[in-house]
Amino acid sequence: MWLNQIVADEDALYQESDWDDLYAPGERLMPGDKIVPGFDGGLKDDSTALVAIRVSDSLIQALLVEEKPAEWGVRDRDAPRWEVDRELVNSSVHEAFRRYDVVAFFSDVALWESYVSDWSAEFGSRLKVKASEANAVAWDMRSTKRAAAGNELVMRVILDGKLKHGGQAATRLNLALRRHLLNARRHETTGGTLSFRKESK
Repeated sequence: MWLNQIVADEDALYQESDWDDLYAPGERLMPGDKIVPGFDGGLKDDSTALVAIRVSDSLIQALLVEEKPAEWGVRDRDAPRWEVDRELVNSSVHEAFRRYDVVAFFSDVALWESYVSDWSAEFGSRLKVKASEANAVAWDMRSTKRAAAGNELVMRVILDGKLKHGGQAATRLNLALRRHLLNARRHETTGGTLSFRKESK
């Protein structure tokens, strides 16, 4: 904060205006829309998100964001670690396929291997674009070269104003998506491409 203004960290991937300028009031996904969901899953004390982009106009919308509640363990230091509700995530993926015309689905693999295999087996034949030859939805973010290339593409789309987000700006899901995007930090790979990281491990 400087002069009552929020100032982005020097290594922030995005400035607030990069995201806020893409706001399209009232726009939201509608049943039957052609979409491409992406999934990144944590397990314990980490956030998990299912986000979709509409093919026709690049509207992005969070379908699910699971996060550890801020008050978790505050009163009880011996409380067990918070865990993502895997069945809620699984049902949200199934709901996306019921509600929308899903033409591709890219899911990170780490910690969710059995779910990713199940999703590929159940939905793979419906997808127009496959994430890989071995698995229709598996997109392993542990491949830093591939993740960095994807990140550079997403950055270009955002900075060129070719993506939009809508609905009500203050909804829990929209605020969570914005917060995570603004928390992303620059990370230059050994190959010289620009990837992203968390503020700390």
